[in-house]
Amino acid sequence: MLSRRQLLAAVAALPGPIIFGESAAHAASPFVIQDNTVREFGNVVYIGDSTSNGSRANLRKQLETTALGPYRFDIGPGRAMIRPGRTMYSGVEAVRRSRLAGFVPEAYVVALGANDLKYGIATAKIARRTFDTLMGEIGTDCPVGFVTMYATVPSGCRRYNRYLKQAASRWPNIHIVDWASLANRHRNWHKPDGFHLNLHGSHQRNTFMIQSMIDICRLRAAQ
Repeated sequence: MLSRRQLLAAVAALPGPIIFGESAAHAASPFVIQDNTVREFGNVVYIGDSTSNGSRANLRKQLETTALGPYRFDIGPGRAMIRPGRTMYSGVEAVRRSRLAGFVPEAYVVALGANDLKYGIATAKIARRTFDTLMGEIGTDCPVGFVTMYATVPSGCRRYNRYLKQAASRWPNIHIVDWASLANRHRNWHKPDGFHLNLHGSHQRNTFMIQSMIDICRLRAAQ
């Protein structure tokens, strides 16, 4: 079995960026982009759902000028944290697929929850099992930035964010990334459904995603 150092060296030798799923016909196909280039900030994985799937072209454009790398984005419409959907693998599986792809992250940013609300994070007991299962797959060695949720329509976002704070009290490597406060100040970024973002909002979300990844890498470096 390769050591962690050998895996990191192998990843660094691969070309990037590598984009998967870009031309897939199915609306629920994941968008995965991986760049193994070593830059100032990395080695980090972003795992998201459709709320992070607004403007892919703008995301790639912003990444061209960022100091982020190596990085891997795995954004799957319909994705929940631990429950696979009919057409989309879970957040737990996204963690596993990153490793299978030879990408060994030292930090994560996780932006999930909307589909977990749909599947029924209705009680603290279910939420605890959900967060703990995902964190059990990630482990305690890496800092994990968990993004708070916000919607302009009545939803369970506040309940989800409360459960997230409880998870952070159990897992010291969870760091809460406060998208909700920013989004609440810019309700005009959202589409009528309240969860997804319009084009301008998607561009702002892309900036937020990249900065969150840089911040969690800085946190890792400071440990």
